[in-house]
Amino acid sequence: MNFVLTAPRPAPSERRGARSERAEIPDSNHLTEEGTMQPVSKMLVVGALATAFSSPASALTYQFVTMLDGAQAGTSSTATGSGTLTYDDVSNVLDWNISFSGLLGAETISHFHGPAIPGVDAAPQITLSLGSPKIGNAVLDATQEAQLLDQLWYVNVHSTVNPTGEIRGQLLLVPEPESYALMAAGLGLVGLMARRRHR
Repeated sequence: MNFVLTAPRPAPSERRGARSERAEIPDSNHLTEEGTMQPVSKMLVVGALATAFSSPASALTYQFVTMLDGAQAGTSSTATGSGTLTYDDVSNVLDWNISFSGLLGAETISHFHGPAIPGVDAAPQITLSLGSPKIGNAVLDATQEAQLLDQLWYVNVHSTVNPTGEIRGQLLLVPEPESYALMAAGLGLVGLMARRRHR
């Protein structure tokens, strides 16, 4: 007589239990302990904030503004001025339109100077035309571009009364509107995650 040995089949309840155990295994990408921010949400927040606060190095066009006065030049002049500038990092061309009025003396020469922070003097970089408004452009080299984007350039208007400069203004980079929107979105995500955490 031949005997055939077979393994006992699991009961239906045991098979259902195995499937149930597999179904209860949490997905680490979505389910976390209470009060802990989900990894996916963390990635969204980090990505939004990184984009919002990143340097504008990836942009092609940069906008600058400047406000000139005697205080920045260390003089008592009440003359004032303002200007807008645009820099294209593909063509490396800086365009400017600068106006001023009220100098105590006749203008002798004007420059873009740098690199320097406000209140510190630096060598001339570009000579500007006489008169107001000053409208022109120039091609920058790599060093000048880096200084400009670091906001280390200023415009200085020299006069017969103040030969070293009667009025001066730092060239300040204008933040892109997209940066504000992304920053607001990133901060909104942080607030949302914080509210969920405290529920």
